[in-house]
Amino acid sequence: MRKTLVTLLLLAGAVCTYAQDVAELKSKLVGEWVFDTMVLTEEASEEEKSKLEMMNNIMKNVSMFYQEDGRYLMDGFGKKEEGNWSIEEPGTHIKFLNDKGQENNIEFKFDENGMLHTTVGSSGAAMRLMRPEESSEISVSAAPGPPEVVKTTVKELSKKWYMVSRIKANGETISETALALMAGTYIDFKEDGTYSMHLMIMDEEGTWTFDEESSKLIYTANGESKVWHVVGISETELKLIQGSKGDTFIYSTTSPKEE
Repeated sequence: MRKTLVTLLLLAGAVCTYAQDVAELKSKLVGEWVFDTMVLTEEASEEEKSKLEMMNNIMKNVSMFYQEDGRYLMDGFGKKEEGNWSIEEPGTHIKFLNDKGQENNIEFKFDENGMLHTTVGSSGAAMRLMRPEESSEISVSAAPGPPEVVKTTVKELSKKWYMVSRIKANGETISETALALMAGTYIDFKEDGTYSMHLMIMDEEGTWTFDEESSKLIYTANGESKVWHVVGISETELKLIQGSKGDTFIYSTTSPKEE
C-alpha cells in the first residue's frame, strides 16, 4: 500500500508541475507578437535555404495576438483570422481552431532572448516573432455561439454527397461560373470512419468522426482537421456549415452532371 501511495503522490506532483508549466507558458504567450525574421533549423532543405529572403518578404507583416481567455487574432496575408487557442501536451505545441472550423497545430519555443519561434509541420524554417516596440490596442471578438443544428446519425451521413451550392458567410451565393468549375465535387463518408473527397483536380482521403449529440462533424487528412456542423439533412440533401460562422455548403446525392 505504501508503494502505491508514493506512486500516486509522485503522479499527482507531476500533474501539478505540468499544469504549472502550461500556465507559465500561457502567461508568456499572452499578448501581441510581430514578425521578426525566418530562422533556418538544422533540418532546412537547400530549397528552403534558397527561399529564405522570399519567405521573409511574405511573412513581414504577420502579427499574432494571444488573448488570455483563449481567443486569438492573426493579421497577415491581407486578412484577419480569429479563433480559439490552447497549449497542447507536453507544452510544445499550440492548437488553433479558427471560427471557420479549420484546426492547426504549430510547434513553439522561446529562445534565450525571449523571442517566440513557431514551426509548422516538418518545415526546416521557423518564424521568429518579437514583442512590438509599441503595443496596439487589440481585442478579439467573443467566440461565436454554435449554429442551429439538426440531429442525424452516422448511418444517415454515410453516403456520397455532391456539392451543388455554396452560401458565403455574408449570405452571398457563389457564382454560376464557380459552381460550373466545381461540378463533380463530392465527399464520400464511409461507415468505417474513412472518407474520400474530390475537388476539381484534387483527390483526398482521410478519417471522419461525428458527434450525434452536438451534430459536429470533423474530418482529418494530412494532419489537419476541419470542423463542420450539420444544419440540414434529408435522404437526398445535406447542409454543412464550416465551424461556427463559415460558409454553408449544400450537397445532394445526385451529381449535377447527372441532372
